[in-house]
Amino acid sequence: MPDPSESFVSFTNTFDNCSINVTLIKNNIAEKSLFMHPNTSLKNRPALTTDRYQLFTVPKGSAAWYIKPQCFNGSAGNLPQNITYELLGSKIYYVYLGELGSFIAEANPQRPTSGVGQFSLSIVVALSDSIYEDDLALCHNDDPCDPMNGEAFYLFKAIDFVPYNGKIHSTRRKATFYSTKWIKRSRWKLFYTKSRPLPNSKDKLDTLNVTSNGIDLEIKGQGVKNADHRNNSGQFSLHFMASTSNHIIVSGGSVILCDSIRILLLSVTAVAEIRGSRA
Repeated sequence: MPDPSESFVSFTNTFDNCSINVTLIKNNIAEKSLFMHPNTSLKNRPALTTDRYQLFTVPKGSAAWYIKPQCFNGSAGNLPQNITYELLGSKIYYVYLGELGSFIAEANPQRPTSGVGQFSLSIVVALSDSIYEDDLALCHNDDPCDPMNGEAFYLFKAIDFVPYNGKIHSTRRKATFYSTKWIKRSRWKLFYTKSRPLPNSKDKLDTLNVTSNGIDLEIKGQGVKNADHRNNSGQFSLHFMASTSNHIIVSGGSVILCDSIRILLLSVTAVAEIRGSRA
């Protein structure tokens, strides 16, 4: 964890066709530059023995970076060349870089206090064509999407809406941030919800067979994992971002040390809905 006087910051490049050089600026002087290939987050040089993901260590307060994309097909869209964010001490942040611009997200490095093989999972929805503000349902891949099954069903509620920082400051696009849940390692499916069901109310979700609907999720590694797939509901693209602390995640979704995972859901054209019903 960073000291109270500083923060850790990593970057995520979600472009398919652009590599990006990110430079930390202090007192109008370039202090440190790091390079990212398309669809990656900051990563140490292959020559190093470790495969950890890189960080900027930045004093708390205002921090500025110069962003230089190099695109081999198309352009960097609304991505700004200069970004500035206010950072708090003892925090870990990710900065998203994409066609709509950039935004910053805070990581949750806490480990679960109970349970075996759990990790904290949070979700960011950053759609290219709309703003999604309703709930999300995460359902175990092998079970019906049953809200009454607490071990196989998690409901994520929107907690914040973060605007993009772009070349065009009047953009109305926002990323939706969702609550954090402690999830067991496994295979899951992610769904939009038609309504916003509330606890202790008479509204509930129908039991739904999810074997052929929804987005398949499996945490396979640290950093950004980009995937474009087609299922019965349409095409989607998503990225996985993991905490940039010393915690490790290995292939197959098995967690060696519990980590903070954030899913960034991008460019969803169609996803199956779980529809609300009256009890």
